[in-house]
Amino acid sequence: MGQAEFADLTNIVEGGFTDAQRAVAGVFIYVRNDGTLGETAAWVRPEDRAEAIEAEVLTGHAATRHGAASVEDAPKSPYSGALVEDMKAVRLAAIQTALLDKPEMIFDLLAFGMSLASGVSTHVFDLSPGRPNNCPSKPEGLEFSERLTHAPAGHEAWSRRELRVDDLATAFRTFIAAGKKARNAALVESVARTLPYGAGSAEFFGLIEADAGAGIRKVWTPTAENFFSRVSADYLDALHLELTGCDPQGNGFKAHKAQKKAEKAQCMERLFSDAEYQKAWRIDAEKKARIEAWTPDCF
Repeated sequence: MGQAEFADLTNIVEGGFTDAQRAVAGVFIYVRNDGTLGETAAWVRPEDRAEAIEAEVLTGHAATRHGAASVEDAPKSPYSGALVEDMKAVRLAAIQTALLDKPEMIFDLLAFGMSLASGVSTHVFDLSPGRPNNCPSKPEGLEFSERLTHAPAGHEAWSRRELRVDDLATAFRTFIAAGKKARNAALVESVARTLPYGAGSAEFFGLIEADAGAGIRKVWTPTAENFFSRVSADYLDALHLELTGCDPQGNGFKAHKAQKKAEKAQCMERLFSDAEYQKAWRIDAEKKARIEAWTPDCF
């Protein structure tokens, strides 16, 4: 350390304090992030506190137990940190053991913890529900239930006061007071939202799809925006022939094929949703059933 720095530190220590204060107090010298020296003053060590009070260096609120608390003020814990952690594990085991005989309470807590009733960042259990994408970039034509909408992630909603829960105990009592029907609905919704695409394996995912009675066309109708404008014109021509069964050499199809892609996409949308347009293309019951069951083979 250079003489100039030493002189500066000496001035810091000596300047502005009486001999009585310097006898029982001092300063902290530290290095800032930019490499320069900093200091804070004045501090009384726990072992010098009594002397500082007697010398009237500490007075008023600073001399009270709460105003100048020291390590000696707090009784030393007889428990080591490791022992405390072990006892916490024992307490947890006791609670978990009790819950084994309380399945309804498990369901209550699980539903509460996975729903917005507990806020956006509270996890009652050591579970972090996933957020698999269940909403396409073009949601038009999708009958998407709000029950499947993911709540904002904790980091996205930290500033939204209405999504935070401060009193979990009261919130939990209110939640279970709504009854089992509401609880079960919250649990079903929350768990359903976390099912990832291809869960387990392609085969198992297909089993879930079949056993649940799921069907893409039950919730989605292709439109120009969400599908037809996003494939090639040749694809639209081929699909039109497949679904209408019209003569590829006929004037009707030739007129359709001569259109621009955007026009073809609009026509395909009408083929799926406009009864009058279907009538013009002689869509009978069999063809209509084919249109209503059609899904793209991209899975």
